[in-house]
Amino acid sequence: MLRGIGRSLCGCSAHSGVSLVFTGIVCATLEGGGESELAVIVKGTIAAAAVINEIIAVIAAKKGFELSGEIGESPQTAHRDPA
Repeated sequence: MLRGIGRSLCGCSAHSGVSLVFTGIVCATLEGGGESELAVIVKGTIAAAAVINEIIAVIAAKKGFELSGEIGESPQTAHRDPA
C-alpha cells in the first residue's frame, strides 16, 4: 500500500509532496507540544526551500532543452541560408 506514496499521476516522483507531508507531521507535533513559534519557522523554511528548488529546476530544465536542441537555435537550423 505504501508503494504508491510519492508518485504523481504521471508516474514521476513527487518529493515535494512527501516533504510537505513530513512538514505537516513535524508542525502538528510542535504545535501540539506548545512550540507554535518553531512550527512557524519550520513552515517558512520549507516554503522558502521549495521556491528555491523550483527556480533551480526551471533553470536546469531550460539548459537541458537548450543543450538537446529542443529550444533556441539548433545546429541544423543555425547554418541555413535564409533565402
